[in-house]
Amino acid sequence: MNRELNPVEERALARQALDDENLFDALIARGAVEMSLEDPAFRARLRTPNRRWRAAIVMGGVAAAAAGLLTFLVLRPSAQVAQKSAEQARGIVSKPAVTPAILLTADLQPARSHDAPVFRGVDAASRPPKSDGAITSIEDGVATVNLGSLDGVTRGTELPVKTGRILIATVFRDHARGKIVGGDAIRTGDPVRVPNAIHLAAVLEQVNALAASGNLKGARDLAQQSLPGGAPGEARPLLERLAALDYQAGASDAARDQYEVVIDNFEQPPAASPSERAETLANYGALLLMNGDRERAGVMLQKALAQATSPALRSQTLNNLGAIAQTRGDRAKAADYYRQALAQNPSKSDRDVVQANLARIANTQHP
Repeated sequence: MNRELNPVEERALARQALDDENLFDALIARGAVEMSLEDPAFRARLRTPNRRWRAAIVMGGVAAAAAGLLTFLVLRPSAQVAQKSAEQARGIVSKPAVTPAILLTADLQPARSHDAPVFRGVDAASRPPKSDGAITSIEDGVATVNLGSLDGVTRGTELPVKTGRILIATVFRDHARGKIVGGDAIRTGDPVRVPNAIHLAAVLEQVNALAASGNLKGARDLAQQSLPGGAPGEARPLLERLAALDYQAGASDAARDQYEVVIDNFEQPPAASPSERAETLANYGALLLMNGDRERAGVMLQKALAQATSPALRSQTLNNLGAIAQTRGDRAKAADYYRQALAQNPSKSDRDVVQANLARIANTQHP
């Protein structure tokens, strides 16, 4: 619990805990369990033959005298075996005092395994997107710039230059051509800048490509390096993506800080839409709940629910509010939230999770 074991010892202890319920209950500090997730043999114990995973966060109570939550990350497969996974998880972290629950969240997913197959098209580009470039040639009023699709430039993009602009008509991977509009004094070598919003969108696309290919460090580094160049409102999508990447890397405190900044900048232009606010608040609430701060998690989830219009997001948020009630021992309120979640007509996989949570309450109420 004091993190005095080396990684090999931690993994061995975690594997042993899978077969010893008392030992697992003693591992209140989650370091050894989290480290074990890096071990292929341990992860294989949690997998089913279906390789299509979804994330599920299994919540359990700690010792009766403790006030926090013990969180454990499980790779949840698709809908056909969701119930089996839920029961398997319950056997791992069940405590008599507090019934475990499974959280639902769209963005806080486990990191892609380095040995997972990489499909064509997810490889990252050869260089990061550039925000600044230059005119490399001018002919008959058409300028060529050394910025292209890698940098977010598309047909119709307007690139400001001196007193005029270049209206892009043809785009290649690393360069583009467009008509010079205004600015008769424009010359070869003049600087050209990609608008912040377009640049950050290109960065986000490449961050997603890096993460999809398993390069979590590269994705985080690119996102962090690109943040200073954007206005607070324009940088919100990238900052929220960075929060999810920080979570995947095990940096929960950093993820929490990123979400705080995103929420503080809701009103910065362009102001966040209700759907953006709801999704951010729901993700942040789930993160707080996983970190044991259920009071603040409940506040964030209630705010998310008030602004959410998507049935899928409403169902996930209601499920997680049910999990909070469940950890407090209020089974009636938890059951009500779960029934509301089911009334949103969620996807089959989400429905299976909510029904598993609801069934677990019923089993606890009627031993």
